[in-house]
Amino acid sequence: MKHPTDEIIISYLYKEASAGEVREVEKHIASCRECAEKIEGIKKTIFDIDQMDDSAAPEYLENKLADFFDKIANIDDHATNSTEGTDGKTTGDIMTPEELAGYLKIPAGSIYEMLGEIPHLILAGRVRFRKTSIDKWLDSREKNSPAKTPAVQNFDDSVKLWRNVI
Repeated sequence: MKHPTDEIIISYLYKEASAGEVREVEKHIASCRECAEKIEGIKKTIFDIDQMDDSAAPEYLENKLADFFDKIANIDDHATNSTEGTDGKTTGDIMTPEELAGYLKIPAGSIYEMLGEIPHLILAGRVRFRKTSIDKWLDSREKNSPAKTPAVQNFDDSVKLWRNVI
């Protein structure tokens, strides 16, 4: 067996792996010292984190750890404030560039090119987007939006509007 992926290792450690995956991982670590040490290191880290007092971990560390485990274990699928993305995955109110690209139905590379105009945050050194800010930004860019059409205040205003139509 080739080295197990990080996703399989995490599912193995959290007892979410299938019986076949468990057998494969255990067979592999019996003969691969590198993977056995890696798994032991992750186990120790998980144990240490579980033993920590919530107030002991600085916020930036919590953010980095959350980002790390999101990437490895696709925890995004269990976000509590979630909506269904275009790719079938769930995304929370905070989106990655790839999730935003799916939401906007544009290539992910375009997101990075548009960073100068798209509202974004830098969290734990990563670019993130708040869905509510993106929706407001989209509203401001929308042509012929009802919000941009001036409301008729009185009869004189309606005459001015009709002149623009004619």
